[in-house]
Amino acid sequence: MRRWASKKDLVHDELVMWFERLGWQVIDTHNIGLGFPDVLGVHPDGAVVLVEFKTRNGRLTKAERRFHIGYQGPIEIVRTPADVMRIDREYRV
Repeated sequence: MRRWASKKDLVHDELVMWFERLGWQVIDTHNIGLGFPDVLGVHPDGAVVLVEFKTRNGRLTKAERRFHIGYQGPIEIVRTPADVMRIDREYRV
């Protein structure tokens, strides 16, 4: 199986920082490739969420779209700190 090149989005580090400020554990997975999301986030209340970072106008690659369609768990696309705060509220128990 071909491994697609993985690159870090420009917003990656900033958005990781926002998740961590809210108490999330963030496991960086952007180097996995094959459409796998950029991070695995664990909410302080225990929810586990895969997170794809994109710039404001960034679009999913073909491999990312395939992964999103086939994945059965929670997955979020995050572009801004406001998205991070929304997700934090949504996954709060």
